[in-house]
Amino acid sequence: MSVLTKIDIVFSESLDPASVDSTSVILRKSDGKILCTAEYNDSDKTITVSPSTALYNANTYSCVLTGIKDRSGNEMPSRAISFST
Repeated sequence: MSVLTKIDIVFSESLDPASVDSTSVILRKSDGKILCTAEYNDSDKTITVSPSTALYNANTYSCVLTGIKDRSGNEMPSRAISFST
């Protein structure tokens, strides 16, 4: 993955847009949290995570999702998605 890319996370159903924010989508590296924004697009059911700075090359990151709900109010179990640059 490029160090300048945005991260797209695609879901199988529509989410409650109010449940997607900087507290429910956290980007982390082994030594701490990375500032980012998270935007939800309902038309393609995708959260786009945009790091505030370029990521470091040859590193492993995780995107932690917590407190995200679907349109019916069901909360998705917390999970971490790992990726490398």
